[in-house]
Amino acid sequence: MAAANSTWSLFTHCSSFMSTVATAHNRFFSLQGKDAIFSLDMMSDFELDQVPFGVIKLDRDAKILRYNRVEGEITGRQPSAVIGRNFFLDLAACGVGPLFWGRFKQGIMKPTYDEVFPYVFYHEMPETAMLVRMTLSRVFGEKSMWIMVRRIMPTA
Repeated sequence: MAAANSTWSLFTHCSSFMSTVATAHNRFFSLQGKDAIFSLDMMSDFELDQVPFGVIKLDRDAKILRYNRVEGEITGRQPSAVIGRNFFLDLAACGVGPLFWGRFKQGIMKPTYDEVFPYVFYHEMPETAMLVRMTLSRVFGEKSMWIMVRRIMPTA
């Protein structure tokens, strides 16, 4: 965990990186020049697997509803093996805390939510610095959260 904290410290002190984070959803989470969030809910599993970054969809209790191929490659997990599991308790224990789970819990309660932030994943995988986008599904009446992730630094 000390290594994860040092990586976190590195990119929170880099003002140019943090300013990039502020506009990252336009640059890092787009599909064919458009914001990915407007396409994800309509994609088949095959189409979701073609997205060039990790994509996870969680219900209000953080149960995994969808998990694409790229996310499986990042984490070393089979997408079919994680569907129905709790994201924070079963897969991303390193995310249980205010920086990740706290954002999820606050965001899922709001009528709209869309945030991009840096995060270092290290649970059952090599320490990996990621840019994370957490945003509510755009399906009317559905309370679910899309999590999109992209590597921002090579792994050690």
